[in-house]
Amino acid sequence: MKIRYCGSCALWQHNNGVCPYFRQKFEKDEGGCPMFTSEICTCDICGKMTVNPIIDVTDENHLHFLCESCSSKSGTCATCKCGGDCLFQSDPSSLPKFIKKEIRQGNVIAVTDIPNPERIRQTCQKGCPCFDPEFGCLKQNNTCGKWRMVYEEV
Repeated sequence: MKIRYCGSCALWQHNNGVCPYFRQKFEKDEGGCPMFTSEICTCDICGKMTVNPIIDVTDENHLHFLCESCSSKSGTCATCKCGGDCLFQSDPSSLPKFIKKEIRQGNVIAVTDIPNPERIRQTCQKGCPCFDPEFGCLKQNNTCGKWRMVYEEV
């Protein structure tokens, strides 16, 4: 059995001798607490130090470590390599982004804004990786089948 001391804990070493969980300074030879860890990992997305990282093994060549916050956001457009730029929004075309459409239900007519189908044909359908001919813009669902995690370059 290996004896664990606060002085050998990565949390103690990283925080200049102060335990971040108990908010007090411990001496090196005091016993280790239940939060004892031998190493601290850095989140591969946000760079935050984390004790118990979630390990992403989707990349065949490399293990990636994620903090809880980034792990809970993973799988969404915010963490996708394809999710950054939207051609529909950024294209300088003179076509309006939205047009008005009348919807009739019984004797009630409602007017609503919908994305301009012509602008979609000129931007999204011509190369956006998040566009599906059957379902349209998959970013509206916050993720799609073409999703790929983006990690900061190390």
